[in-house]
Amino acid sequence: MMGPSHAATGAAAWLALTHWQSPIAVLHLPAELQLLGAVTTAGAAMISDWDHPRATVVHALPPLTEWMSRGIRRVAGGHRSGTHSLVGIAAFTAIATAAASIQVPIAGHVYTPGQGVIAAFLAAVAAKALRLLPNRG
Repeated sequence: MMGPSHAATGAAAWLALTHWQSPIAVLHLPAELQLLGAVTTAGAAMISDWDHPRATVVHALPPLTEWMSRGIRRVAGGHRSGTHSLVGIAAFTAIATAAASIQVPIAGHVYTPGQGVIAAFLAAVAAKALRLLPNRG
């Protein structure tokens, strides 16, 4: 499966679960949250391919994502090994959960910058997969 297919599948799964006709009523969301979720799940659907040097996610935000890919590839043991397993899912989920839980109190307000960074990263990956961003730069 190539990048655009991964992205479309992730977004479609999110929309199928959260639209007003979904059989799971507690997951029904307003349109703006459906859109945000579709973009971020489109990006998240491509995370498992971060161990492949030509994957869309590797080139989403160069050079940062390229450097990260080298480390992930070493730890995962090659494409479709560690990142395509329950251990890979658990590792990426743990990293995202830890980043999202970072709290910064400023002037009586508590901010969670990790959530914004994760959402922006996943949106950039989705935009890259859907060819809304240039190949380099």
